[in-house]
Amino acid sequence: MSSSERRLAAIMFSDIVGYTALMAESETRAIAARDRHRGVLGERATAYHGEVVDENGDELVLCFASAVDAVNCALAIQAEGLGEAVELRIGIHLGDVVFEDGRVYGDGVNLASRVRPFAEPGGLCVSEEVAHAIHNQPNVEIESIGAPPLKNVDRPVELYAVTGDALPPAGHASGERKRRARSVAALFAAAGIAACLGLVWWVVPRPTELQEKKTLPLSDRPSIAVLPFANVGNKSEEDYFADGVTEDIIATLGRFSNLVVMAWNAVRPYKATPDVSLEVSRDLNVRYLVDGSIRRSPDRVRVSVQLTEAATGVLLWSDRFDRSIDDIFVVQDEIVQGIVGSLAAEVGALEDQRALAKPTDSLSAYDYFLRGRRHLRGLTRPANLAAREMFEKAIEIDPEFAAAYAGLGWTHNYDAAYGWHTEPDRA
Repeated sequence: MSSSERRLAAIMFSDIVGYTALMAESETRAIAARDRHRGVLGERATAYHGEVVDENGDELVLCFASAVDAVNCALAIQAEGLGEAVELRIGIHLGDVVFEDGRVYGDGVNLASRVRPFAEPGGLCVSEEVAHAIHNQPNVEIESIGAPPLKNVDRPVELYAVTGDALPPAGHASGERKRRARSVAALFAAAGIAACLGLVWWVVPRPTELQEKKTLPLSDRPSIAVLPFANVGNKSEEDYFADGVTEDIIATLGRFSNLVVMAWNAVRPYKATPDVSLEVSRDLNVRYLVDGSIRRSPDRVRVSVQLTEAATGVLLWSDRFDRSIDDIFVVQDEIVQGIVGSLAAEVGALEDQRALAKPTDSLSAYDYFLRGRRHLRGLTRPANLAAREMFEKAIEIDPEFAAAYAGLGWTHNYDAAYGWHTEPDRA
């Protein structure tokens, strides 16, 4: 029996520019380019926590848990290139998709496929949902290219070109985008609207116009950001625990299909910042904010948390949990239930049991897992080795801790991807 799972994911479509013409010119070169395309993207996806989920000729479909990872992966791919003057066109959308039997379906996949044609050869185009998630990333610059009509998409979607040293400028529209723009103008004229508007242009905003546009439109679904919980009364090296609890709350909330939840990478820059909730909500473009603190002792944990409406500052829910350290998973679930309960009219309480999941019964295993997850993000060989040691200790304590096995697998993937392994046969 097939099983399906619905969740939020970043979907990337990538294809080879001029592949049909290349195939007509030289079948051997075209097949070699296709194979390099598959190999490079498969390797890069693994390094950025993604995977190739489908392919059709020269087109590849990749899936990532994070929009930031998807964009960084695309940037790395375009910077590396395929050689021999072969260029890729990449599009990314962040949306609700269904995973079934190793494949991915849904409106989010359809929209991602419609975004890709608007990328420049050698470039990257993203939907407004992705732009929303990455706009605070220091290594990423975006420029709006408007909201073109997209096939089988019944709402306006603003698209953004990701620009930078290794990418083409957004101002030089590709032939396909120019053809689409002319078609749109012709449709307006036929309907008599062009006479009212005077002239229809596909306009790329100038830098000053981009600066004036402060936020992206809010989603129709309730949007929420869980800010990094403060680590109170503990040494900075214990921050991993507060960060880990925050990230797990984000992950659990992310299982509610009616919520738009900011990823950890989006909220991490606000760690240890003063209370500027309105400014933060504008930066992240969310309606609700969650913030809190954690005080940990050897056998106790105190968690204070509050949910506020960002625009008004109205406190919607708050609570303080003073429990045994072994109850940290119960506390996490109660925090999620408190948040969802306060937004029940918008979220839907029937999803509660589906979304809540306990990772392990052992706090010690969980602690090692959080340490490993933090080391894993270091992306250096020593950090990777430290992460592996932490995941192995977590598995030793709880041999059924699936997330720890996944983390251990990532350390081996990184070894192979970055050439860190010392025994190639084992990598």
